[in-house]
Amino acid sequence: VLSKWLIKYPDIIQTGSATVDGVLTVLLSTTILVGGALGCFLDNIIPGNAKERGLEDWAKEMELIDPTIDKKTNEMSNVEYVWNTFDFPFGMNLLTRWKWTSYVPFLPTYKRL
Repeated sequence: VLSKWLIKYPDIIQTGSATVDGVLTVLLSTTILVGGALGCFLDNIIPGNAKERGLEDWAKEMELIDPTIDKKTNEMSNVEYVWNTFDFPFGMNLLTRWKWTSYVPFLPTYKRL
């Protein structure tokens, strides 16, 4: 919304310095920056603990642990696979059955040694 407002009123920012005007116009026209700054601001002023704000559930969703690797033998086990944020929408059962996929860095089954 802010970037559309700046497009409609391009000369609204007048600090007296063309450089500062240009920098502010570019920064405020960048929707990802404005959205991130607004999110950071709201995240810090909204009351409530981490559970009430949903941060605990979000952290659990973002965990990058894979229970299909046996910690003792470092082998793939028959443990049921738990879905992960970076999993492919299909084919994960096949990937977890093949040991070699844990050595391919761009696959979600990759494990650092």
